[in-house]
Amino acid sequence: MIKILLIEDLESEIKPITKLLTTDFESVVTRVDSLLDAVKVMESAWIRPDLIICDDHGSSFTPLSRMLELSQGVPCILIVDDPTKFSEFRKIKQAFLTEPVARKHLTRDLLSRIENLEEEGMFVHLAKDGSLDPRSKKIITVQEQKVQKLIETPKPNIQTVHNTTTNSIKLIQEVTSKIGFTPQVQAIATKSVELTLKVIADSPKLSEILKTLKTQEGKFIASHSMMLAEIASALASQMEWSSGATFTKLCLAAFLHDLTLTNNELARCRTLEEAKALPGITQYELNQFKLHPTHAAELARKFHEIPADVDTIIAQHHELPGGTGFPRGLFQSQISPLTCVFIVAEDLLHFYLDRDFRADALQFVKERENIYVSGNLRRALKVLENESTAMNKATSFS
Repeated sequence: MIKILLIEDLESEIKPITKLLTTDFESVVTRVDSLLDAVKVMESAWIRPDLIICDDHGSSFTPLSRMLELSQGVPCILIVDDPTKFSEFRKIKQAFLTEPVARKHLTRDLLSRIENLEEEGMFVHLAKDGSLDPRSKKIITVQEQKVQKLIETPKPNIQTVHNTTTNSIKLIQEVTSKIGFTPQVQAIATKSVELTLKVIADSPKLSEILKTLKTQEGKFIASHSMMLAEIASALASQMEWSSGATFTKLCLAAFLHDLTLTNNELARCRTLEEAKALPGITQYELNQFKLHPTHAAELARKFHEIPADVDTIIAQHHELPGGTGFPRGLFQSQISPLTCVFIVAEDLLHFYLDRDFRADALQFVKERENIYVSGNLRRALKVLENESTAMNKATSFS
């Protein structure tokens, strides 16, 4: 059952929306008249919803922002009279907003948005016996078929690959949080890595990936994990670690490294200090964040025939030179070579994310040169510096 909070004050719309939600999606719907009422509901001890559906009548930033803060990443579908005004709501940092639903196409668009969220693994539910319910099983099967079809496509569209792989990762995380790292979930992970490697090819170009990062301003990256896999593989290639086995390890680590995290805001944190500063963070969530590299590595070890080193990369991906990282406080000499590549790659990606992609890799190098001072961390940083310098020179002469 999908638990839905419906915010709608038009009596004429309540019945058709409720009928759609309860008939097509077997939902339990709680309705309130306004955003202020929704905030009161969210602040109470009421069970957290799986989905929020909200009309935009009289919506303002203050109550909507507060509701989204309380929702902690629950997807929200806005019903709007004028879709062109929708962009203003994107400014709310905590927003997990789908494309809006035009009121004149209410039933059609709402059905489409919820089906898309289902495909992304947002509503995985269990049957009474603790297994996945039939609808969730079908979603997993369909997703695996989509990935396989793209693998068999000679030259798949890059954006389609990114979106499909993103859905796979969300589905993997959602199912794993419910019933564990099942064989079918492992099969989707394996095929998603195969699809990513198909796009990366034999020699991923770091310069092309850096150009992509620089043009992402104001856009949503199709997948944090997908982009991380590409950056890490490109860095490794420039460091002359360009075997298919290396790319496979880095891609698989990218897809599984945050497997046990369910809080999107926590997943964006790089340090324990950042996590502690999050509003409303509990001690339990903080402990889970601190141990998530260990827990994710343990799950990865259950992966059928997992390549060597993948669990090590995952377990060490928040470590830093000087023993300032977590969960073990390792020093430079204790961090594996491929983990060093992974750490620099993820740090670079977050550097761009934190600046809304108004950043430059040379700026990143300058700010990190006193942190990554030796070993493979320094080597990865030097590769990034050389590539960025060459790109800037090429641009100045073009």
